[in-house]
Amino acid sequence: MVLITSTVDTKLKAEELASSLVQENLAACVNIIGPIQSVYQWNDKIQSDEEYKLFIKSEKSLFKKILFFFDERHPYDVPEVSLLNIEDMHPAYHSWMLNSLGDYTV
Repeated sequence: MVLITSTVDTKLKAEELASSLVQENLAACVNIIGPIQSVYQWNDKIQSDEEYKLFIKSEKSLFKKILFFFDERHPYDVPEVSLLNIEDMHPAYHSWMLNSLGDYTV
């Protein structure tokens, strides 16, 4: 299992992406946190923007499909999509995640 993170500029877009990821069985669950403040460099300037953070709970074998999903639907030119491996989790939660992801899991 993995945790994939991303950020978007509006709560509405975060909710749209989260719902689609779950509906398409690419994520068992998506948490939306925000607003958060992000400070970063873009076009040689320091930027500071309010964003919403997505915590996407999924399976590692789905990462490429999730990258494609974000390439097609994310509003940013260069979306943050980061994968964090989950070393261990509660067995019942793990089972629920596998069930939620359906036929996509290996």
